[in-house]
Amino acid sequence: MKKITAENYFKPDAIIKDFGVVNFETGEQWTITEVDILNYVDRIKIDEKVPDDIKELIEVSKALYAYGYLYWTFFTLSQEQTYKAFEASISIAHKTVYGSNYSTRGNKRLQLSDMIQRLINREIIPHENKAKYDAIRGLRNMSFHPSMQSQWGLIAYDTVFQIVGEINKLFQSLEKNN
Repeated sequence: MKKITAENYFKPDAIIKDFGVVNFETGEQWTITEVDILNYVDRIKIDEKVPDDIKELIEVSKALYAYGYLYWTFFTLSQEQTYKAFEASISIAHKTVYGSNYSTRGNKRLQLSDMIQRLINREIIPHENKAKYDAIRGLRNMSFHPSMQSQWGLIAYDTVFQIVGEINKLFQSLEKNN
């Protein structure tokens, strides 16, 4: 793990030098640069229907991913930040539909799994996406209750990209159904 010093503060993490990019059409190969990472981040689009609070959480995730070039663990933190955006999105959608995120007795906050199921029941989340949402929730739980530091690295991008896509779909569906 990189130990930050004044000399290496703006230098790429040594791990990043082990990874490259291949253009499969031309066969050209090159080492990943900060421009490559920024191009990946730029592909993560946030739908206009997503509330500003969630957009801010996602923007932090995108920034953390970009800074992963300098400090490898930021890739993992980017993924974890996206789990926060996912959970906050479910909470906002649930409260929009049901008026509250508490049990019918009003004394206990519903768990994320319960809110997901209730949004499925109202067809805000398609039933066929239940396994995907449960998988995201499971990854979130593993991440937020760790026994050690995870290091997802560059592959965190796929998770971030997919979750932001699900958040976009959630708020598009919410608008259609309300």
